[in-house]
Amino acid sequence: MRKHLEQVGITTDDRPVVASVFWLYDERGLPFDVIFESLLSKGLQPCWMSLIAEAEQAGWSYHKASTAIVSGLWDAGYGLMAKRVETVLEAGA
Repeated sequence: MRKHLEQVGITTDDRPVVASVFWLYDERGLPFDVIFESLLSKGLQPCWMSLIAEAEQAGWSYHKASTAIVSGLWDAGYGLMAKRVETVLEAGA
């Protein structure tokens, strides 16, 4: 698992999309709400599907990973984003 953020794209409003986020939770012990608040406040957009794939590689189920992501967004105060991400992740299940 990579131990640095990797830009994998760009949003329509020109924010970098980053992958290799799960290790911050898995190895550094940072809660998802702290990770998301830090990234989003710096203008970085986590790649949700990469985050799911990284969690699955660590032995998590799709459901556990998607639930943790949505909960982390709610806890970080990003309710609207949580709803949108939840819709996308439910479609990918």
